Amino acid sequence: AEKGFYLECKRHGAKAARQRFEPRPGKLMVERALALIQIDHTRADINLVAHDDPSQVIGRPWLTLAIDVSTRAVVGYYLSMNAPSAISVAMCLTHVMLPKAENEIEPGLWPMYGKPACILVDNGKDFRSIAFKRGCEQHGIALEWRPVAEPHYGAHIERLIGTFMRRVHTLPGTTFSNVKRRGDYPSERKACLTLDDFRAWLVEQICHGYHVRRHRGIGMPPLVAWERSFQNDDGCCALPPAPMDRAIVRRDFYPFEYRRMQRTGVLFKLSRYCHP
Repeated sequence: AEKGFYLECKRHGAKAARQRFEPRPGKLMVERALALIQIDHTRADINLVAHDDPSQVIGRPWLTLAIDVSTRAVVGYYLSMNAPSAISVAMCLTHVMLPKAENEIEPGLWPMYGKPACILVDNGKDFRSIAFKRGCEQHGIALEWRPVAEPHYGAHIERLIGTFMRRVHTLPGTTFSNVKRRGDYPSERKACLTLDDFRAWLVEQICHGYHVRRHRGIGMPPLVAWERSFQNDDGCCALPPAPMDRAIVRRDFYPFEYRRMQRTGVLFKLSRYCHP
């Protein structure tokens, strides 16, 4: 182990060596669904094309994922071409807390929803935003941040992201995880999926793939673990309450700015707004 640590230090630096070889005693134990979720962003390893012009490569999308630590279920996501922001977090949390719109197309496709008791995130500015903190306070959600430079504290969401990125590497237009693995694969020339195509593929992978396969960490599929978490003693399933309207939940987590109300209205970004 000492030799391996020394070689890793020489090749990739002390930080990478500690991450790979430093002992991690114990593990995070959560007994019930929605007691703790983890959220994180990643830039997907795939180039996408424009919806109206398949010859135009628009780049790699950003994916925000949320995992329920107890059941390992994917409880929410948000996909966008824009870099992570407070908007990304608000959209993802809305998807977490409310019944999924995907069920309107296929009933029962994605049964996971509900208000989490606690959210664990990294120290990115979008997770430190006033809007995110205020939204959590309004909904009675505890907010915790990982220790700085300690990614293993978010191991569940990191592994989940890794799982889906490995599946992305099988799609046309993938960039793989690094230049060495990509080799001479012509990612931009092979790109053919639009953002909507990739979103449909992702939902399919989550609901018909990941959720119904046995998870090594819990010994059962996440879908089964989720259903068991809400079963009563008589075997009936008591679904969690849906917090409120989708637009209201988004608004509670959206970024905001204070402005002075004047007789002439409100001035915002050089425009004045007035209404009785």
